[in-house]
Amino acid sequence: MKSNNHQTNTTQNKNDFAIESFISILEPERGLMALGYFLIKIKGTSYGVKEEDATSLACSYDEVVRRLEMRGKHIAPADLIKLPSLELAQIIYSSIYYKISDEHNSWKYHIPRDTLAKMIYKNNLIWAPDGDEAFDDCSNVFQFDIDEKTVRLIGFKDTKDYKVDESTLNDITMNSDDFYSILKEWAENFYKEWQDLVATQSIK
Repeated sequence: MKSNNHQTNTTQNKNDFAIESFISILEPERGLMALGYFLIKIKGTSYGVKEEDATSLACSYDEVVRRLEMRGKHIAPADLIKLPSLELAQIIYSSIYYKISDEHNSWKYHIPRDTLAKMIYKNNLIWAPDGDEAFDDCSNVFQFDIDEKTVRLIGFKDTKDYKVDESTLNDITMNSDDFYSILKEWAENFYKEWQDLVATQSIK
């Protein structure tokens, strides 16, 4: 049985990075968990649809857990990760959506487009979109584990013609421990709140 009352907001943040979620309708099944919204915030810009019925939050939760499990494995080539924000965003985005012409099939660091695309998916560099409706506002967030101590995040929204909207582009580099602690704290707090809500509803 669902609860149609607005439930709870869970936010974890540090400096210029934050995760925010909101439960509007409780779903007792683990495969759904709740209806609400999930936002990734970089330098004050929110990536994600902020509507009470934006998405099923199980997908967002599972993706955060997956990122924690793959800590240190979100790796891209060193000469790629050093590029400026806009160029890096364009290369990653163009590679996964095949929006580059044949003459640009190989980059200057000699990685064919298809090889790069496979690496992007294998190393889980794409945080958003996550396959659900949470990021139907054209948001994209890419994560890179630069080394054991540093994580780089790039967020932006794409345009209708598959380009990076530069006005929404943000780039942040932060300590890995800080980054992953935010993910861990959000996941633990969200899961506990969901369990508590399910328990409270079952009592009723």
